[in-house]
Amino acid sequence: MSLSTIDIIGGPDAYLLEDKEKIEQAVILNDALRETLKSRIKPSVKKVIETSDFISLPRNSRRDGNNVKDNPEKRRNMIKREHPEYSNIRSDNSEINKKRNVEVESLMLPWEFIPQYLLKLKFDCPNMYFIHLNNEIIQLVRWLELTPAEKFLRQRILARIMLLSHTLWPNSKVQPFGSFFTGLSLPTGDLDICILNVSGSPKRRLRELADALRNWDLCTGLELILTARVPIIKFVDSESCISVDISLNQESCIDTTQHICECLKRFDVLRPLIITIKLFLHQRGLDETYLGGLGSYAQFCLILSFIQQHISSYSSVIHQMTSLGHLLFDFFELYGTIFNYSSTGIKVKDKGEYFPRKISSSESTLSLESPLPPYNDIGRGTYKFNDVRQSFRLAFLDLVESRQKFIDIYSKNHNKRPKDPRSYSILSSIICTNDELFHCRLRRENDNCTPVSSYRQPPTITKDIINQVKQEMENFDCLKSSTNK
Repeated sequence: MSLSTIDIIGGPDAYLLEDKEKIEQAVILNDALRETLKSRIKPSVKKVIETSDFISLPRNSRRDGNNVKDNPEKRRNMIKREHPEYSNIRSDNSEINKKRNVEVESLMLPWEFIPQYLLKLKFDCPNMYFIHLNNEIIQLVRWLELTPAEKFLRQRILARIMLLSHTLWPNSKVQPFGSFFTGLSLPTGDLDICILNVSGSPKRRLRELADALRNWDLCTGLELILTARVPIIKFVDSESCISVDISLNQESCIDTTQHICECLKRFDVLRPLIITIKLFLHQRGLDETYLGGLGSYAQFCLILSFIQQHISSYSSVIHQMTSLGHLLFDFFELYGTIFNYSSTGIKVKDKGEYFPRKISSSESTLSLESPLPPYNDIGRGTYKFNDVRQSFRLAFLDLVESRQKFIDIYSKNHNKRPKDPRSYSILSSIICTNDELFHCRLRRENDNCTPVSSYRQPPTITKDIINQVKQEMENFDCLKSSTNK
């Protein structure tokens, strides 16, 4: 089916719906949302995606369930003790404290504080729900940004692999790709590396590289996966404990990464949506291809298709009124309750389109065509896609329920509203707030973050890092030689 045909019938919501009885409940629950489309108000992006700073908190305090972990108010008090400049901050909405409150709030996760705009006595609840969800997504993506220290550790890994590769194969070229290159990585994400211009048998060369990594004590838990379609080495870096995957001569990976970068430049909403949904699937163990989940590239293509076919892409007026909150809500609705996977496939090449397919309704696998040659079906290996779809459906229903709770809170008298910040959080209804990542990761005060809508430059390895790592490896080699004697 062409784009023009979809445009005529009103976008993906009108395309190949499942049986009416299966979606009747979802349609009823979503009627209120449809009524608010005409009055959507888009929050000021310039105000909500500024650079934020983070304060380092003691690791043991963040692990202690009686302190910071379960009590955001204690975390506020800790910040005030360690940083006296914040000691006069009050919880009201007065102008004198407005700037300082914003600074403290930027240090926290979305469910750890009550934003100032929610302290108003009255506002339009249906629209404010999506504005607040929009801001929570931005706040979460800010917090998940790799810090300069985290980027530095990954650059040091690249420098070590580069020096090792040039020692083994002088004409080789080390090229990072994937999430770190594109800026879509979670703090716990793997580092994907491809070594180009390596002649000979890939399996033999990977064995040589594995031996060198062991000899230099650069890794732990090294695993050679030589029977896969693309042979790789998997290991954990000894210095940073970051997981690393290395492949050889896979130029298609570089092309894919470049394509992702181009799409991120074109759609500024793509990156925050990808990171939010990537975390959502990661917490449910549904983000690994080899375990039957939806891998990073498949996630990217699925979200890209959603944006291509979303109603905001067909109307400039609706586009201006559509926030990240609306998009996340509609994403879970489309792929969780509406889309008919048994009869519909997805293409994202060019402007994207849907195409008919015929399989047993009991299979309901994902058919998702790669936008790059040879146009493989990257959804074919997602044998747990029914679990993925079910997680999307439940997330949609949770968001519908949270929307009603949000409205109920503001139907109460101001003095009777809850004081716990988690009562106001929408994202916490679909994101596990007890994730180890949130309790153990440290952010420093000078770890400035780039706005979430920006386009990432490729990671660079400075000469200083290379020279420093080279000197460390030479010193290690000398020490090892003297020990052997």
